Amino acid sequence: MENFNMDIGLKEWQELLKGSLKIASALESLKIPLEEPLLTKNQFKKFKKCANTFVPDANELSKFRRDYPCNMRICPYCKKKQNLMSQYYLLDIINYFKKNISDIRFLTVKLSIKTQKDKIEDNINLLNSSFRHIVSLSRRKALRKKMKEFVNKCYLGYYKTLEVTYNEKDKQYYIILRSVFAIKQNYIYEDRYYIDTNKWKKCFQFELKDNIISDLKIDYTNKNNDITYDFLEEYAKCAFDLTPIMRMEEKKEIVDVLRTYINILHRRHKFVSTGGIFRIN
Repeated sequence: MENFNMDIGLKEWQELLKGSLKIASALESLKIPLEEPLLTKNQFKKFKKCANTFVPDANELSKFRRDYPCNMRICPYCKKKQNLMSQYYLLDIINYFKKNISDIRFLTVKLSIKTQKDKIEDNINLLNSSFRHIVSLSRRKALRKKMKEFVNKCYLGYYKTLEVTYNEKDKQYYIILRSVFAIKQNYIYEDRYYIDTNKWKKCFQFELKDNIISDLKIDYTNKNNDITYDFLEEYAKCAFDLTPIMRMEEKKEIVDVLRTYINILHRRHKFVSTGGIFRIN
């Protein structure tokens, strides 16, 4: 885990720093009171200095040997580092089970729903509970026959992340659920266990009630070596997405989205952004 900073090169670091400075400028220009849960004054000072001092690698100046992160929630650089660490952890878990279960394969699920600003917390609860209903032993009797067959005969475990994002074009918030399922290879080779995208969608839609699924993508790996570090980048994202903020120009909008993000996490001590269990049932 020591070398994960090496994955952030100088060019990417400069873009992330630019995002940090944009956020700092927005907070200062609007004279927003700097207090918890957004930032205290001391945290704000540390945040502005984040990644501004670094020691380049002696052999390759475009990569880091050492940096000085602020570890603030609203920092693009520290958020990127958190995602990198999650990728490494997830890949370690997957590699362990690949070595110990010969017929293991992986199924990826990405699902998103649009949500009103004041309904974000309720819909986080709904997405988490919907996911648990599908994979929980105690709720399998409630599943439709095809899904029950999959869960009972193919499913080994999962790793899940939950992320809140903002679309600067339609000014709407979205909650994205991403999961990597560990499955047996009979899911791929036996038709009675295979579930197409439409059936997955019906299953999730039943659980989500009136919340319309904005996007759903289901995919599976046919070979164990299909799961790589780069492949998992999409499935290690969690909590909230700072990328839209780095594209915004309106400072008031930047601060409003930041407040929405931070207030969700601050008020919800039980906010589940990541979780998972890989096991043999």
